[in-house]
Amino acid sequence: MMSSVALFVVAPALFMVGLIVFALRRGLQMKQLAADGVEATGTVTRKLKFSGGATATQRTYRVLYTYTDEYGRNYKAKTGVSKDVFDSLQEGGPIAIMYSRSKPGVSGPTYQVEQARQALKRNDTRDVARS
Repeated sequence: MMSSVALFVVAPALFMVGLIVFALRRGLQMKQLAADGVEATGTVTRKLKFSGGATATQRTYRVLYTYTDEYGRNYKAKTGVSKDVFDSLQEGGPIAIMYSRSKPGVSGPTYQVEQARQALKRNDTRDVARS
């Protein structure tokens, strides 16, 4: 009886907590990149497509890439991307990225950082309007 409670209550709750932590962490990383991102060109090392989710047709697209910071240090990263971006990239080819000047291990595709900047600007504008 106790194992079925753990399976149907505790496991999904832990999964949801993990998703929330991941989303908050990535949001803070995007804020960091919007603040002090340095443009760079990474190299796509692998493209991954996952099927599943709520429907059999749902897909998730991930890209693994490497990049070098301004001091010559090498980094590996992975990120989720849209289908259009996924289809436009080639393994061994370039990917436009930004990494954080203060935390070079934090990076993301340039288009995602630009989207985060736009969202932050909209929020700033709303905050000023409320004042």
